[in-house]
Amino acid sequence: MTTRPACPAPDCGAPVDLLDDANAAGRTWNCPICARWGVAWSQAYLANQPFEEPLVVLGRRPCRRTMGEP
Repeated sequence: MTTRPACPAPDCGAPVDLLDDANAAGRTWNCPICARWGVAWSQAYLANQPFEEPLVVLGRRPCRRTMGEP
């Protein structure tokens, strides 16, 4: 079993969920704690793009509380 990568957000660090949408460049990830999401680059992609971080934050889902839900 492989260890899930940690959320790269400085105030989080929780294990992220990797979605089942892998391609040659990587996979989408989702943090269940802080609601951020992004791309987890594949090792093959990182070999050609060594300046990239392994996990990149691309956005954040709206929190339920900001949408009027408890």
